[in-house]
Amino acid sequence: MAFHELVENQRRYFNTGETKKIEVRRQHLNTLRKALEENRDKFCEAVYNDHRRAKELTSSIEIDGSLAELDYFLANFEKWSEPVPVERTPVLSQDDVPMLVKDPVGVVLVIGPWNYPVVLVMAPLMAALAAGNTVVIKPSEVSANTSKVFDNVMGKYFDKGILDRSKALPLIKTGELDRNDIFIPPLVVDVKANDAFMEDKIFGPVLPVLTTENLDKTVKHISGGENPLAVYVFTNSKDVMKKIWSETHGGAALGNDIMSHVSDEGSILSISKILNSVMTLPFGGVGHSGMARYRGKFGFDTFTHEKAVLLRNVEN
Repeated sequence: MAFHELVENQRRYFNTGETKKIEVRRQHLNTLRKALEENRDKFCEAVYNDHRRAKELTSSIEIDGSLAELDYFLANFEKWSEPVPVERTPVLSQDDVPMLVKDPVGVVLVIGPWNYPVVLVMAPLMAALAAGNTVVIKPSEVSANTSKVFDNVMGKYFDKGILDRSKALPLIKTGELDRNDIFIPPLVVDVKANDAFMEDKIFGPVLPVLTTENLDKTVKHISGGENPLAVYVFTNSKDVMKKIWSETHGGAALGNDIMSHVSDEGSILSISKILNSVMTLPFGGVGHSGMARYRGKFGFDTFTHEKAVLLRNVEN
């Protein structure tokens, strides 16, 4: 099916109004939860084959993290869907009713990255379904095995009208690698701040180290490039931390921790604490590092249109 036909198919289903119903949204979220639980091993095996990441790590971060967020959506999305009364201005009478009505945006396209190929598809997917949308997902062609699992699993559990997968372009070349362990050779060394290598985001395995003369120059270096997805600062000084988060512009800023607004990997916090608290913090970039935000209500709001509604001369 051509992409435009796929979208039109979903738009026709969306226009029936079915996805706006709370009970239908709940069913979709429960189906997604079932699909993830019943295919945990397949996803973990696929990620291992794609990136040689330990299956236990994928199970904890990508599967358990997604299931925890699904439970959070199931417990809260109904109240998030309710109209929100807003303040009456002087031009309105006491009988006028101004409000914001939560409408789904329609057909959503989710393009998944390769570094966390399960959770970074699941997070926007569940948010879009909870908000009442239909969804097309395009997993990363770099994570070819994980992409195949998504194709098989989602086709089994969901009708194409509500959720479908766009076929990814074939991967032509990834560069030379060790076929036994799929390690990408770290070819870039002695990195300079103006290196072309520093113009793009690095998801591993290379970790460039740059030094600056003082904190002001560090802030200037960060601010001189594109907005980062996150800034991680390790310091005992609250003043240093405050200077970094107030004078740099990025998606998030964490002190003496990494990724705890996203998952438990590398965090000094326990997995149970992460899964219970992370939904109150958004995950997302700004400018070059991305748009909008995911996690809990932040994700719900991303895929929701707040429609202005004003009722006048209404008796009941």
